[in-house]
Amino acid sequence: NMSDMKQYEALLRKELVPALGCTEPGAVGYAAAKAADVLGTFPEHIEMYCSANIIKNVKSVNVPNSNGMKGIEAAAVLGMLSGDPEDGLEIFKNAKSEEIQRTKELIAAGFCKVHLQEGEGNLYINAEAFAGDETASVIIKDTHTNIIYISKNDQVLFENKTSEKKEDAHDFTTVAGIIEYADNEDPQSLKDIIDMQINVNTAIAEEGLSSDY
Repeated sequence: NMSDMKQYEALLRKELVPALGCTEPGAVGYAAAKAADVLGTFPEHIEMYCSANIIKNVKSVNVPNSNGMKGIEAAAVLGMLSGDPEDGLEIFKNAKSEEIQRTKELIAAGFCKVHLQEGEGNLYINAEAFAGDETASVIIKDTHTNIIYISKNDQVLFENKTSEKKEDAHDFTTVAGIIEYADNEDPQSLKDIIDMQINVNTAIAEEGLSSDY
């Protein structure tokens, strides 16, 4: 039926989002940049509370545009220094060499502390920024840009209690439904997003074939 068709399209559009590099560092940088934005001034220090899965994944991948830095601290600090929260997962796209240098200096000075957040799902990031007696907190949960909580000085500015858990969101999907959608959907209505996927994946493949990785 039509509403299922619309749901499948919405799901495709939601999942096929370009990110610069691996999505986890982007989510960490985005949370930190947003927290600094809410604070309204450059923080004196930040605290990152992350689920084990986020810490593990971000430990092992390069932060995009960072000259090979890895880890939560690098992602959080560089995201905050270089990123506009409006850029979402492409938070590092305008990172400059002086911001990379500053990131290293701040990390060395203990500017960012990372804590393991127990009892949360795979994707949980709480960025807390501090300046004087001002504080700001931004929590991302379940999906990479899903902000569920924003506060400043203990005043809640935004709270979304409805969980965006992957399995809940996808309750309507069945293999039969996906096949029916694929067979009947007018490709023109998805041309923009499919073209983007083809272009991006082709560029990745060509880069892999033409360079010696």
